[in-house]
Amino acid sequence: LTPLLLAPPYGLKQGVLPILYIATTLVYQHEIAIYEERTYKPRFTVEMLERFVKRPEEFTFQRFRIDGIRASIFAEYSKALFGSTAQKTVVELIRPLAQFIGELPEYTQRTRSSDISEAAKAVRNAFNIAKSPEHLLFEDLPSALGFSKINQEDATELTGFAKALQDALR
Repeated sequence: LTPLLLAPPYGLKQGVLPILYIATTLVYQHEIAIYEERTYKPRFTVEMLERFVKRPEEFTFQRFRIDGIRASIFAEYSKALFGSTAQKTVVELIRPLAQFIGELPEYTQRTRSSDISEAAKAVRNAFNIAKSPEHLLFEDLPSALGFSKINQEDATELTGFAKALQDALR
């Protein structure tokens, strides 16, 4: 996108691009996932902003929109995980989970001890190796908890999956 914005007819100056990207991120904050050096970041902090202005090539952004087949399943995730029927986006659902995992004590994040259930370890590992929030939500987490990929044809698994996820997080 950057070469397109720098070329005619737009001809933006390189210094304006961070401002444009930040404005876009703020407008679409509920649909955009931010990655710094290929690692998902649940929040765009002031420190990240400073690094972004100096080294924008280390950041990537991904926009998520759920529609079609996954929309009804996604609504069930929202209801099951947060007790809300309000429509959420992938980023709004994943952000608090990612923050929760990221703020766990170091022992909890690294231990292989039997103090933590195998399901909890699998969920923790799924977060650590996830490529994108959407992939995490619809593929990695169900797989970590022993469910096949959640899909429209097998929405009956959703209730069991949501409970298994809640138990693992506890």
